[in-house]
Amino acid sequence: MIADLDGNTARPELAAAAHLARRAKREAPVRYSFISRETPEQPAPPVIRLLRGGAGGRGSAGGGVRIGLYLSLLWVVHDDPTLTFPARAWAELLGLDQPATAGARRIKNALRWLDANQFIDLESARGHDAIVHLLEDSGSGRRYELPGATYTRLRRSKPAAADAHRYIQLPRELWTNGWIGALSGPALTMLLVLWLETGKTIKHPDPKWVWLSPSMAHDRYGLSEETRLKGAQELTRLHLIRTSQRAVPPDAFQFRRGRNSHQVQQQVLVGQQPGTAPA
Repeated sequence: MIADLDGNTARPELAAAAHLARRAKREAPVRYSFISRETPEQPAPPVIRLLRGGAGGRGSAGGGVRIGLYLSLLWVVHDDPTLTFPARAWAELLGLDQPATAGARRIKNALRWLDANQFIDLESARGHDAIVHLLEDSGSGRRYELPGATYTRLRRSKPAAADAHRYIQLPRELWTNGWIGALSGPALTMLLVLWLETGKTIKHPDPKWVWLSPSMAHDRYGLSEETRLKGAQELTRLHLIRTSQRAVPPDAFQFRRGRNSHQVQQQVLVGQQPGTAPA
């Protein structure tokens, strides 16, 4: 355990996040295309691929580690998309058990998967920490460039191409408050989806309510019903979203009726830690 500035004992994941925050960005940019797809005929979005771990998978045990680790890479990297940190440090950041041994092995497995699936280019040498060259979070396999820089570079000459680099921004408190390791793969996935659907109102005191129809969840986000329900239930239990029966616009020839809608509680993520009572 490490003591904070007030002399209190800090959890290892919080100490690791505080250390990384000195070099990381204020917010982590995540491209829309990491979370969603244009048509249901396209492959599943990258976050779903990370969750499942393979074609047809239903969410392997490593899904949460892969998502948490990749989002952490997006948070820490700057203009140079190259990072070198020991696996133990990433394991501590994600709150994995036995970070120096079993946790580090889980990180190394996740890095190898990300390398094999073109999310990173991994350089490994015996006796040295692996060097990670981050690739674009769209899953294209291209060298990573900050989405804001790419959008600015393309918006005048190639506006359609620039649109592919629109992004959401996750606050650093996802890490510094310990949420990144507390959330399962389905919960992280649903948080990203709801953050994207909430749009600019995410920063308002009363952000908009989001209803995901089963068809939208599948067609736009590649979400299974199991992932959608499990993720939403976990986020509700942790007070990161509010869930309520609210009226939604009816389809043709159908009565107006209530559906479970969700409202992201950004102030909880930013202002509290997992396990604390909501303010």
